[in-house]
Amino acid sequence: ERAEELGLDDDPDNPYITMEIDAKILDNNAPDDQFEPGLYYLVAMHISSKDIPNWVWATFEHVNNPGRCDYTGCNDSFGYTSPDAAPDGFYANFTAPHVTDDGLIIASPIFARGESYPGGEMSDALQDLYAEMGIGSEPQADPAMPDLESSAWRSYRLKGSQVDFTDAMGRPTMLGNSVTEGGFVLSSSCMACHARASVNGEGEPPLGVFIAQLSEVGYPQSSHQVPDPDWYYSSSDEPALQAVQTDFVWGFLFANPITTTVSTGE
Repeated sequence: ERAEELGLDDDPDNPYITMEIDAKILDNNAPDDQFEPGLYYLVAMHISSKDIPNWVWATFEHVNNPGRCDYTGCNDSFGYTSPDAAPDGFYANFTAPHVTDDGLIIASPIFARGESYPGGEMSDALQDLYAEMGIGSEPQADPAMPDLESSAWRSYRLKGSQVDFTDAMGRPTMLGNSVTEGGFVLSSSCMACHARASVNGEGEPPLGVFIAQLSEVGYPQSSHQVPDPDWYYSSSDEPALQAVQTDFVWGFLFANPITTTVSTGE
């Protein structure tokens, strides 16, 4: 019912990954009656992997998400080509945000928000990878539980990826999802946000996700700069460690051990 209210129809051409969830047990920030058990659609997801010291960060959205590439555009140099026209010899990896004009006598371009974006064509490399791994080969067998073979995985597009705090010119890199960072996409940086994940001497998190600034729509902004040393150390006459980083990890909410047995070597 909630999906219908939001206009999320299970498009046969771009189906959703679905899962039966008792959502009440998954969110400690909402009232008990806010979420109900039921069939949930996957509309967005983040993926992070510690392949390099500062991790690799990527975010994906369902191709039908309104405003998917708003503000910062979408950047995918591997999986799907951009439907935008590009000059000969240029890469077709960037989908620009939609723009319109402000309607004034001397008009200026402004963002056109909340519209849909074409999905582009899947690259041969991604086709081969899916085929090799058996991904997206047939309809989801059980709507209550996702499976690797579900063709619905083909409905998701990379919004962008991030491995550095800044580019070669020193400008902050940005990465935000229109769903999970809705309302503060223009200040979103996976790396800068997770660099604030830390603990103090009392075992409490001294830094939050958001900083004391508001976005253009009134939501708090997240940090999107190079980490500030003053977040972690006091610069008084007696310097003191105020926060110890937890390697970009805010929490282990759904951690499961690979094994529960430990070899002692004996």
